[in-house]
Amino acid sequence: MGLKSKLSDQQCEQAILWYQQGKTLTEIGKMFEVSYMTISRLLHKRGITVAYIREPLAVTDERKLAYLAGLFDGEGSINIFRKVKKDGIYPAHFLEISLSNTHKGVLQWVLENFGGRLAQNGEQGKMHEAWRWRASTQEATAILRAILPYLIVKREQAKLALVFQERVTTFQYRLTQEEVEWRESQRKQLSAMRFWKEEQDE
Repeated sequence: MGLKSKLSDQQCEQAILWYQQGKTLTEIGKMFEVSYMTISRLLHKRGITVAYIREPLAVTDERKLAYLAGLFDGEGSINIFRKVKKDGIYPAHFLEISLSNTHKGVLQWVLENFGGRLAQNGEQGKMHEAWRWRASTQEATAILRAILPYLIVKREQAKLALVFQERVTTFQYRLTQEEVEWRESQRKQLSAMRFWKEEQDE
């Protein structure tokens, strides 16, 4: 069974109470079988300020972390996306990691062990359905940080993504043009790193 995406009204009130009593987002998420980001979004919607705390990834099994790193080196994607806000003043940049596979069971395992979200992603060829798993922002950061020691091919991409998200998360000032340009430069740099140049293969 995968993680839930929604909580009942009663569960929401209980989650808020537990947070106010000092429980962490991860602890509350485990109690309701949701990710800590689900709890974080709930609190933000209710107007409750969530202090920036680096939530640890629940998975510590080295075999699982190494297996996920292998999947990422082979089939994973690390991206910084740019989304234009409604006010049109500054674009919003955000980190997202993803995995695609025609075997739903593989990505279901990732979902159950690491959180994120899973959706059908059309068909690959004529015979196989394709599935895509995703995680974003701080949830993606926690996963990348945990598997970083085991990554080989995408290690440098992960490092850049972690630096990006750390700065975005802890940025406490009004967004400036200079900051937007830095984020855009990180997006372009990460995008360039995703493709091998011919001289790298020689």
